[in-house]
Amino acid sequence: MRNKEIVKQMINFQKESLENCFSMMVTLQLQAENILNFFHYLPVISDEGKKFMQQRTDAYKKWIDDLKKIMDEGYSRVEEFCDNNKMMTFREHTEHMYQFYLNQSKYISHDVKNTLEMMDATYKKGCDEFKKYVDDYVLSMKNVYYANQPPSTEKKPK
Repeated sequence: MRNKEIVKQMINFQKESLENCFSMMVTLQLQAENILNFFHYLPVISDEGKKFMQQRTDAYKKWIDDLKKIMDEGYSRVEEFCDNNKMMTFREHTEHMYQFYLNQSKYISHDVKNTLEMMDATYKKGCDEFKKYVDDYVLSMKNVYYANQPPSTEKKPK
């Protein structure tokens, strides 16, 4: 159970760090929006320029909202996974079993050693698959930013 508490503390620390970064991003976005609002009242800016600034501001707000939703959903999944007592109990029992057999390794027959090696390989494979799942999820979060960017409004020369 001590491992579960440590993992929860690490998750909470990382969550709070990202929340702080996120609030800083929101503050910067609000400052940028205030600056852009100042330019809206200048007679030099055309309607097309105002429209472009509004599109960029709306796109950035949407990106921030989507990022917040993804972060919250991801942390709720991680917390749900960590709160799953069956998984933690299974891991602890597995650790105790391996420890017991390691202490008895001199007395174990060849067949049992092979079985333990197969169990170890299966356990490692499961851990690797979980790591791949987490890495893919992180990569998909990175791709959300690029997918939500509005198309470029620059005119290309003919």
